[in-house]
Amino acid sequence: MKIVLFDYVFEQGRVGTSGLSDVVWELAQALTDLGEEVHIVGPYPESTPGPSGAILHRYALPPINYRNVIGHLWIILRGWQTIRREIPDADIVHTPEYLSTALFSVRSRVPVILTTPGNIYERIHSGSNPFDASMTRALKIAARISARRCAGIIAISNDMRYWWEYSGASPEKIVVSPYGVKNTFHPILDAREKLGWSGDQKHILFVGRLSKEKGVDLLIQAFGQLAATRPDLRLHVIGDGKERESCRALAARLECSASIEFYGWIDKYDLPLYYSASDVCVVPSRTEPLGRIILEAMACRTFVIGARVGGIPDLIKEGRTGLLFESDNVEDLRDRLEWAVSNPAAVERMAGEACEFIGQNQTWEKVAERLRDELYRPAIDGAHA
Repeated sequence: MKIVLFDYVFEQGRVGTSGLSDVVWELAQALTDLGEEVHIVGPYPESTPGPSGAILHRYALPPINYRNVIGHLWIILRGWQTIRREIPDADIVHTPEYLSTALFSVRSRVPVILTTPGNIYERIHSGSNPFDASMTRALKIAARISARRCAGIIAISNDMRYWWEYSGASPEKIVVSPYGVKNTFHPILDAREKLGWSGDQKHILFVGRLSKEKGVDLLIQAFGQLAATRPDLRLHVIGDGKERESCRALAARLECSASIEFYGWIDKYDLPLYYSASDVCVVPSRTEPLGRIILEAMACRTFVIGARVGGIPDLIKEGRTGLLFESDNVEDLRDRLEWAVSNPAAVERMAGEACEFIGQNQTWEKVAERLRDELYRPAIDGAHA
């Protein structure tokens, strides 16, 4: 099987580790490990090495303004030209977002597969749409075209299944499959010693963008209420964003700054240390299609508390693999946190069950095999029928 993966959503200088590029590369690696021929097409610098075994096809970014609608379309059209010219005998084309699939599916004679972490209609509904009017219009059109013309759509949660059906996709072409987890995410027994964290304290972790939709302000408020009577608690905040200064100011007002450490972004390959060293990882999002942080934390045997929103309940089974709290409810989150730091035996049991679930179902190898067998092969067979 000759598989083409298209990749252009990443930060400059962080190909394969940012945006959606890490998803593309990790899936590519898993597919090559299964023996498939994988080609990755993207606007990469010449020095980009790529995943082991995959074949890279590079082309240049537009010189200016590539972040606007015109720039995105330019990148996508150049990508399509590269695919047609360099991989004319591809069996399937798979991309991680739906502006490209809208164009590819109209032009392609081979099946086009879509995986996406979101949907413009869900963003509008939840009040978390970050795009300007022109990009919003373009994404609405792209979502409708992709929903109807893609040979298959991978919804990363049941919530996303709903929004792609709302966009016009027929249910039979949708497969619900969360992202995979790389094998670098695993428990590290001496993580606290390596980080210099005290073994006598309870460590709570947040990983993500510091923005309103990620709900870090809710966590700081809940933590502040607990820290007033629990001096043994520490909150570690990994990430950055436009809410950084307001989060620091909130911690100061609640008089819990001394118990909170703000790290900014750290290398994702260091994250297993922080997950493994933590007692609890909290995902307090106000909107969340899935939450890769949950998968990574569970793989590291870290107990997870998440908001009951979007795709989070797909992964956290209440009382079995973690705890859920009502979205945007500080008191409910505080109560869940207080229970978690006070019941270590139950937390350890649930964290173990979650880790086992990830190992059996959500490694990238398992995900790639499922997508190949349940989506790629039927799509190729259908195209040849």
